[in-house]
Parts: sequence; C-alpha cells; structure tokens
Amino acid sequence: MDVIHAESPNVIVTDLHMPGINGAAVAWCAHEHSPPIPVVLMTAYSARGPQRQAQEDTGVTLRLAKPFANLDLVHAVQQALQGNR
Repeated sequence: MDVIHAESPNVIVTDLHMPGINGAAVAWCAHEHSPPIPVVLMTAYSARGPQRQAQEDTGVTLRLAKPFANLDLVHAVQQALQGNR
C-alpha cells in the first residue's frame, strides 16, 4: 500500500489471497489513488457471485483466472495499460 502512494505505478498485478492483506484491499487503494491505477487481479476463485461483485466494486480492472499462461499475463497487463492515464 505504501508503494502505491510513494511510487504511483502504471499498473498493479496482485493475487486475491495473500498473507496479511488481500488483493481487493490493494485494488481499493489503487482505485482511490489519483489518478486511479489499473489492477490485474489473479485468482483461482470463481468469476461468479458476490465475490466477483466485491472485486468489481473495489476497482479491479481485469481478472486473470489461475492457472494462466505467461502470455495471458502479458496481454492482461497490456490491456490494463491501454486505459491508464
């Protein structure tokens, strides 16, 4: 979270579940940043239901379902950057 404020990255790639913090909190912080920072959220969880809605509400730009190929990650980052600044 400190890096978001200090560095203002062009894009953030994060996992949904991590020790100490979750990707939704990271996405919310990026969404609240001025200007908002696009977020690619990696997750092994279903793309349906309330969890998906919660992710969308926090400003997740793209979801990347695990497992994925390296090229899928590259494309997701490129797509997220297209809408950035």
